[in-house]
Amino acid sequence: ALIVRTTYETVKGPRLFIRQSVERDGEVLCRAEVTAVCIHLDGRPMRPTRALMDGVRPWLAPADGAGCPPGVEGDRRMSSRELP
Repeated sequence: ALIVRTTYETVKGPRLFIRQSVERDGEVLCRAEVTAVCIHLDGRPMRPTRALMDGVRPWLAPADGAGCPPGVEGDRRMSSRELP
């Protein structure tokens, strides 16, 4: 199975900074640094909505893991998803 690990690093203005890795059997197959930008319908940048921030906030935990959502260990500020 492939495991995709996603870390939400920070939010600055309209930008969300994200890191991802894809692993199989403990081996990292690839890594990505992603910058997602929130925009209005007309294409202008906008700050993330309150609903989006409320959804992402639990994953923006400090590096020591304090405040991580249940099931996330230590400093792993990550969600993992197994793909068939």
